Amino acid sequence: MIHETIDDALADPLLLGAALGDLASWSTWRAIFRAAWGQSLTEDELDLLAELAGPARSPPIERVRELWVLAGRRGGKSRAAALVASYVAMQDHSAKLAPGETGFIVVMSPTKDQSKTIFNYIKAFFAASPVLRQMVVNHNSDEIELDNGVTIAVTTNSFRTVRSRSLLCAIFDETASGATRRAPIPISKSIGPPSRR
Repeated sequence: MIHETIDDALADPLLLGAALGDLASWSTWRAIFRAAWGQSLTEDELDLLAELAGPARSPPIERVRELWVLAGRRGGKSRAAALVASYVAMQDHSAKLAPGETGFIVVMSPTKDQSKTIFNYIKAFFAASPVLRQMVVNHNSDEIELDNGVTIAVTTNSFRTVRSRSLLCAIFDETASGATRRAPIPISKSIGPPSRR
C-alpha cells in the first residue's frame, strides 16, 4: 500500500506524476487537494484558497469529509476527478473492509462519453506509473480491480450505481447535470455516511 500524501503522489514520477506532465499547470488543483487533505499550505496557497473559498474560511486542519469544486469549462474537473479516484484507490483501506469485502471508489458523470473520458484518465494514471501498474489485477470497460481489495468503477449518474457496494469514496463529475425529471433529487442524497465495521 502507498501512504504518500496526495501532493507527494502527484509530484512523484513513479506514481501519479508519471501521467500529469507539467506540475505548474496543476498549481490551483494542488492547493485545493492539499487543503482538502489537511496538509499545510504555503503563503501563496493560503492566498489562493482565500480567493477560491472566501477570506472568512480557514483552511482545514484535517482531511475533509466532502469537497465541492465549482469550476468552469476546461478547468480540469474530469482529470482531477480521475486523479482523486486513483489516489484514494491506491491507499490501504483494510481497516474499513471486512475480509473478502471489496471497497469501491465510484466516479459518476452525466453521460457515457464523459464517464469514458474519466475512465481513460484513470487508466492512464495506472498505466504510466510503474508502481500503480503492478496493483492492477483485472479491468474491463468501466472498472479497475486492484490488489488491495479496491475497485474503481466509473459510470453514469444513477442511484442504482451505488446500491449494494461498499463505498470508500464517491466522486461526482458535473453534479449539477445529474438531476432529471425522473430523479429530481441529487444522487448524493442516496449516499449516506459510511457504516463502521
